[in-house]
Amino acid sequence: MQLSLFHKHRYDGIPGDGFVKETKLTIVFTGIYFIIMAGIASAQTIPEEARRHRARGEAAMEMARSPDGYILAIAEFQNVIRLAPHWPAAYYSLGLVYEKTGEFPEALARFQEYIRLSPNSSDAAQIGDKIYKLEYKAEQALTVTEIIKVLFSLSNEQVWKKTGNCSTVPIEFREAN
Repeated sequence: MQLSLFHKHRYDGIPGDGFVKETKLTIVFTGIYFIIMAGIASAQTIPEEARRHRARGEAAMEMARSPDGYILAIAEFQNVIRLAPHWPAAYYSLGLVYEKTGEFPEALARFQEYIRLSPNSSDAAQIGDKIYKLEYKAEQALTVTEIIKVLFSLSNEQVWKKTGNCSTVPIEFREAN
């Protein structure tokens, strides 16, 4: 790699001339260039242990039969991120798992990180659309806090009233009028 600079200086060949001569200075940064490129290459090298955890996470996803079955995949992909925090594929994989388990805010965060780390990827537009869908799904899903509020409200007789005979049939709850 060469960097060329143009430098204007006073030409003093003839006393009092005042002629300005443009001189092209060429600086060769070959050594620095290779040091920088070696640093970039090593930053992009993914540790073998991270690759191993990613493969294990993919296997766990393939074997999962229910949302609870994805817990092992989540653990594997979290290990990948711990070992290779700048590897976009790790966030993509974890986003997929969270999406399958219905944890839409978590999935959304992982896909956003994927786009942040890999904005020029060939699938950036597709992932952008997936992010929009996940935003909608996250807005529609009940949060844990909302579920707890509903369950807690069951004990509040001002909100709900009991109907039926509690000793012979299951209790039925209806919203109080």
